[in-house]
Amino acid sequence: MKTYVVAGFVAWVTALAVVAPGQAQPASEGEDARALFRRGQAAYTQGDYETAIALWQRAYELDARPALQYNLAQAYGRRGELEQEAEALERFIATAPPESSTLPAARARQAALRERLARTGVEVAGAPDGALVLIDGVERGRTPLPEPIRGPGGEHTITLRAGGYADFQTGLTVDAGDVERVTVVMVPRTEGGGADDEDRGVSPAAWALFGIGGGG
Repeated sequence: MKTYVVAGFVAWVTALAVVAPGQAQPASEGEDARALFRRGQAAYTQGDYETAIALWQRAYELDARPALQYNLAQAYGRRGELEQEAEALERFIATAPPESSTLPAARARQAALRERLARTGVEVAGAPDGALVLIDGVERGRTPLPEPIRGPGGEHTITLRAGGYADFQTGLTVDAGDVERVTVVMVPRTEGGGADDEDRGVSPAAWALFGIGGGG
């Protein structure tokens, strides 16, 4: 279980007003970073992480204190948004003063996130041997695949093509840090049902961050 500590600003730590999640909205013109921080902290305490993120992002635009990025990382982590958490931690580590007491924890969490995010991928099962696997239109090899196809989380389209079979296609949402399994059922093609995969063109567009052959 992860332990989260919201980093505070020493100069700003006063009696904070508790704002109900429904009342905490992004700031209006003229509101300062200090007030935004306080409202964001109140929203975070009440579990309204989405509002806390919006308020702290606005506060950072007005006053780019590194601790705000650490706070944002905690809120993203609470929402399970690991890629955004890693990005916020990276910004914090790059800009925090060397004497910051939260740097060791941030570095340790960043290393754990990198290791977990590197495991994100798709596992294909049930397809006939030699079926061409495409993810978002990009060829990723042929079955059987020895390991999951690695890459970023998000929504993707999985397509399989094999001679003598109708194409198989499905949508898939992959959570960052997880491996999602696709169980393939390919239906034999009726005579005259169309060209085999060797005759089909494949889009050259790249699936960002995914290496050919399922590399980590």
